Amino acid sequence: MLNLIPAPYRILISCVLLLLLYFCGYAMGWKHEHDTMVTFQAQVKQQAVDQLTHTKQVEADHQTLLENTKNDYEKRLADVNDYWTKRLLHTPTDSKPVPVPGTTPIRPDGAAPDPLPDTDKLIVDCAATTVQLEALQTWVMTEILQK
Repeated sequence: MLNLIPAPYRILISCVLLLLLYFCGYAMGWKHEHDTMVTFQAQVKQQAVDQLTHTKQVEADHQTLLENTKNDYEKRLADVNDYWTKRLLHTPTDSKPVPVPGTTPIRPDGAAPDPLPDTDKLIVDCAATTVQLEALQTWVMTEILQK
């Protein structure tokens, strides 16, 4: 039966069949790659959502830690300042020092004079610095241990 078709038409039919096979293979390959790409895009979007959720959780944990450290630091610093101020002024815990009129020097800027001498201020500053360093060490160790 193929012998009844002239040679040029047989070649043309063969070329058309080969092109048809090529395009079918191309379409199947494109469909497979398209499906793979769609699946990959969905995975990337899901990973982005998961990462965003994780990032928000880490930020919230960090903010909580920061607030706790800050509150603890401020409380301890206030306690240290109160302790040393009361101790250095030699006043009982339930009373305040009574200023003597005329003996308190007035500062040029009009601000109230500092009740502690320089050496006593140094003691209070050293205690405050110690609290600062302890708070920093606690914060750093907590941050390192969390990771």
